[in-house]
Amino acid sequence: MPIQLAIFSSTVALGVVMGAFYDLFRTWHLLAHPRRWQIHLGDFIYWFITTLGVFFGLLLTNWGELRFFMLLGLALGAGLYFRWLSRWMLGLFTGIARLILRILAILILPLRWLRFVVRTLLKNFFPTLAQKEGIPETIDE
Repeated sequence: MPIQLAIFSSTVALGVVMGAFYDLFRTWHLLAHPRRWQIHLGDFIYWFITTLGVFFGLLLTNWGELRFFMLLGLALGAGLYFRWLSRWMLGLFTGIARLILRILAILILPLRWLRFVVRTLLKNFFPTLAQKEGIPETIDE
């Protein structure tokens, strides 16, 4: 009985991890506004990675044997996560993703400025080359 309780507890924890991983995909949906085919691809990737995670989790805890109480543990863990943790974790994931995007935007700013300078120099000093290369008149394309 104690080993079954330990296995059940590990499947509950695995259900919580599945829920957190799903919230990572929800964060991607909220920030990236993916196209329909990208949503389907993301769903496939989510289920593929989750299935592998559950398989290896069961392999490590119970030698790969699947029992009904383990499925209940996975469902209970995911349910508990979505009931009490999902809203908070989704906000945390979204905040972290937005912070990373802001940092990347700041890091890319000098490269955009350099591109503008090079295009301006090409346009002013080598106008025929700039026309052949199709360099636009403005900084935004």
